Amino acid sequence: MRRALLILVGLFLTSVAGAEAFARFGLGLGTPPLYETDPEVEYRLQASQSLHRFGNLFETNERHMRSPTLIGETRPIWLVVGDSIPFAGGQVDQADLATSRLTDETRMVANLSAGSWGPANELAAIRANADLPLAGIVVVLNSDDLPDVPTFAPLDPNTHPTEAPVLALQEALIRYLPRYLPASLKPAPLPPVSADQQQADLAAGRQDYQDLLAGLAAQGIPVCLVLHPSRLELEPAPVPDAETIRRRETGLARFAEMSDLAKVASIPVVEAADDYRNEGAAPQIYLDGLHLTATGQAALARAIERCMTEAAVPGPKE
Repeated sequence: MRRALLILVGLFLTSVAGAEAFARFGLGLGTPPLYETDPEVEYRLQASQSLHRFGNLFETNERHMRSPTLIGETRPIWLVVGDSIPFAGGQVDQADLATSRLTDETRMVANLSAGSWGPANELAAIRANADLPLAGIVVVLNSDDLPDVPTFAPLDPNTHPTEAPVLALQEALIRYLPRYLPASLKPAPLPPVSADQQQADLAAGRQDYQDLLAGLAAQGIPVCLVLHPSRLELEPAPVPDAETIRRRETGLARFAEMSDLAKVASIPVVEAADDYRNEGAAPQIYLDGLHLTATGQAALARAIERCMTEAAVPGPKE
């Protein structure tokens, strides 16, 4: 009996060790990109990270950017600022990022972004790098950014972890498994934001956006905005219901508002929708309803390139 129990325990431990090895070395779990709080920006990526995630390289430099080091950089530096769209997370390899595709022997295109940043975070991040001799700035925005205001709340370990879990299986079970559970077994969702709070966030976000535009206009260098559509904003749902129609119309109305305000501030605006449509079917572009595949990042690179041209920034030499 004791021998059988020892065999079972041994098999269990071997299985756990095998699953841990697969999760860590096969999937890259256990080493998520790490964040840190910041009194001005709210939060940012930790500096000088290098890891592999789902087979993709993920690196940050000494300035908390998802880019190579800028120490000793002699090429003109263009700054692309945004949230999870240019950031892309661990599901896109470093070489496939729009900013990596745009970097060549004539220029460095640096990626200053982080998941869920809004206009206020982006302006603070630009100011934190005011010592850089920048040649131009492109800000990538989506319609959800307009009501996205900083809270300076403690960081959620699932979306913005500050330290790596002890086990890769720990991350798999806590962060990813709940996505695949039936609704009855999923954790209770957070209570919805009240209508009053939504309106307050939208009003604060509009002010943050205008502050961002003013901050960009004051840079004295070429600046431009890229408007990134969600999949629903790019193309209507095949059989839309009332809520889907409302979400699409809200997003498009916000884009129009953001574009109009930018034009008043004399800041060029490029809509990435045309570049995405030219790339092919939406499933090739989007990982989900908002974020981009490697193919989508290539289309975003073309939109950023057009933005640079609109801002009178020369493109790379052919």
